[in-house]
Amino acid sequence: MSSKNFMIIFCLCCLAGVSYAENSQETAEAKFKFSLVAGSRMINDKNYNELILQPEFNKGKFGIGLNLLARWNADEGFRDEDWDEIGNIINYIRFADKGNSPLYLRLGKLSQATLGHGFIVDRYSNRGTNTVKDALGSVLDIKLESGGLETLVNDVTDPRVCGARIYFKPLKNMDTPLINKIILGATYVQDNEPQSGNKNNLTVKGIDLELPIYTWLTFHTDYAKISDYGHGVTLGLNGNMGQGFSTFVFKTELRDLDNNFIPGIFNPLYEITRPGTSTLQQAKDQKSWDTAADWYLGNLAIISLGYEDLSKADAPKLHLGLKLENELFLRLTKQNISMSFSYDHERREKGYNLVDFNAPNSIITGKINYKIVKNISLNYTHQEVYDNIGKETKTSLLSTKVHF
Repeated sequence: MSSKNFMIIFCLCCLAGVSYAENSQETAEAKFKFSLVAGSRMINDKNYNELILQPEFNKGKFGIGLNLLARWNADEGFRDEDWDEIGNIINYIRFADKGNSPLYLRLGKLSQATLGHGFIVDRYSNRGTNTVKDALGSVLDIKLESGGLETLVNDVTDPRVCGARIYFKPLKNMDTPLINKIILGATYVQDNEPQSGNKNNLTVKGIDLELPIYTWLTFHTDYAKISDYGHGVTLGLNGNMGQGFSTFVFKTELRDLDNNFIPGIFNPLYEITRPGTSTLQQAKDQKSWDTAADWYLGNLAIISLGYEDLSKADAPKLHLGLKLENELFLRLTKQNISMSFSYDHERREKGYNLVDFNAPNSIITGKINYKIVKNISLNYTHQEVYDNIGKETKTSLLSTKVHF
């Protein structure tokens, strides 16, 4: 698409969006939001001006959000390649909310995609080291009384990672308490190109069993096998405690891992590390405790922690997350501020520890939002990505957002 054609389309969308926002009436059934973001971004050590139009339309269970962007600088003009990827243009298309409907569908960026209990696919993100390119991923869930289906695809325009879990309740018609709640599941996930220079595909198969014990506590066990490599078994508990202001969601597992097996291999860092045969060949047989928890404090804060302590690893696998909402700062400082921080890292080589935030196989993201007036906010995002050899990719974005 030429820069001239792009600017014509962009300006028409801006005018249409403003007109619609000014004349539309918000109802419970249909809602239109319109945001205009202006700022600058560093890409490959080059600074670009950035202008983004973000219209959103939601009606009932359906929603769509677009990301119409322009990036340019004085030396190179407009970056036409930003429009080559449909994932850069479509922010999301969704139907319903996950877990609250028999049918759930989402197209767009994936950041927390999980199949089953996460022993194979654990909070998978479809974003890699190219932080200015977004893939159009998909998640589709079907939930019925007797079973269901969970699926994910990293990019529907060029599928590479595809996975599915099917589950059912084989004894649901029995009168025996607990036994009639047993859930059996089977998972299959494949990456057609796990890493350049490695085998053609990475295939993981698994089965699982789930048994609700109380309304807030469930027992589960999983078995998974990486084709041509190792296998693993886990026994665990997961639950959801509390209601109202404070809710605590948790999972804890004891894992027995064979040589050449990595649990939760499709995780937030998968597209960055792209583990191939060399990584799997280095994995040792060992036991581990894996714990993950999210603590929701009303509309004040969300605290997240994930920790896996491996018996034969130099350092654990770690996930940290903290989100502080506007309401907290309004109570403390009378200011409209929100901020978030997240950090993930995989197993580290010798010589690294928990405080080495710039170690290989890690990603750190920080965001700050300051609401200046009702419809205008100032936003800053900084992200650092380190691949499996420690190569660093930094992205910083400072922008002003106008929303209606």
